[in-house]
Amino acid sequence: FLREFEVSQRIRHPNIANAIDFGVWQDNPFMVMEFLEGKSLFDHRSLLKGKWNKLKRILLELCKGLQEVHEEGLVHRDIKPANVVIQNFYDPDPKVKLIDFNLACVARERKINLTFADWNSMITKIDDEIGTPNYSPPGLFRAYECDASFDTYSLGVMIHFLYKGIFPFYGENTMNNITKYSELAPNLRYFRREGELEIAQLLRKALAKDSKERFENARAFAKALESIEIIER
Repeated sequence: FLREFEVSQRIRHPNIANAIDFGVWQDNPFMVMEFLEGKSLFDHRSLLKGKWNKLKRILLELCKGLQEVHEEGLVHRDIKPANVVIQNFYDPDPKVKLIDFNLACVARERKINLTFADWNSMITKIDDEIGTPNYSPPGLFRAYECDASFDTYSLGVMIHFLYKGIFPFYGENTMNNITKYSELAPNLRYFRREGELEIAQLLRKALAKDSKERFENARAFAKALESIEIIER
């Protein structure tokens, strides 16, 4: 709660859920968040399969909030559909809110003065299991480093899952299969329809095993995403 509250207080953005208050009641910590009326992106997954333009608009809004996180020198580390709330889903421009900063870390290249001492040690220890396996990049489960490319990798997984209804790595999703999962090439054979080659190219970069080959932050990811146009019939 302390970590999430501080991030929410530090970052004020229309696409980030705001924390209002924090306290302790009878030795139990609590946090008061803004009320979000809507469902998660995961709840809407069946309505997004094959719907590129709708998914693209939602992800571009998500990238705006995530870029604010990256510019503050932070990394979310648990980007997934369940952590994205959609308000007014059926509107042409639905409101998008990123939630749950419980696993956030300070990017390795940044030095930030935060209220809670030794912030990263609270959340990153050698051989810790961090994030959600299906959406976590190679190396995240042994988090020696922390950079924004972790989040852009997760965005790539989200596109594959939401647009095609399957994960890009053959569904290997248990901790016992992490080593194999990390070595597999992304399965992009489903992107064969007209215009989908560009999506496959984006995913190939986003899902690169080497973090240096991925999109460096949410802004770079959004720039590539915005350029992909598909005419839906």
